[in-house]
Amino acid sequence: MCDGNCKPEEADAGRREFLTRASLAAVSGLLLNSCGALVNLFTPGTAQISGGPLTINVADYPALATVGGTALLRNVPAPMAAVRTSTASFLVFSRTCPHQGTTIGLSGSGFRCPNHGAQFDSTGKNTGGFRTGPLGRYTTAYDPATDTLTIS
Repeated sequence: MCDGNCKPEEADAGRREFLTRASLAAVSGLLLNSCGALVNLFTPGTAQISGGPLTINVADYPALATVGGTALLRNVPAPMAAVRTSTASFLVFSRTCPHQGTTIGLSGSGFRCPNHGAQFDSTGKNTGGFRTGPLGRYTTAYDPATDTLTIS
């Protein structure tokens, strides 16, 4: 750095170094923030429904009558799938592939992305094919008295 008694080119070099480092720090911060947002988007429990909670009648989906049953939800604001995990609990996933946003479909007891072959089990975990993060998971609450599932 220049202490006031340096040549102009030495002062310019100090400014260039400062500007280069400051720019790299700013870009690095933006990239880390963006990556963090993507990770949070597809971390279980973080998917959100725009417009508030959604309630479905479980009886409208015969596959959900038994534990282990999986159904693609209809008439919902975004592609979703529900899995019955016990007599009183469900998991609901985003059917948007965490890799490039392709809508995934059912495949056996799990899910598969038709675009790159990523495979997910019934808990939303990536289990094969293209390696990517887990499926986004919605928060659920089941009311056995009305046989309704609230998704938020």
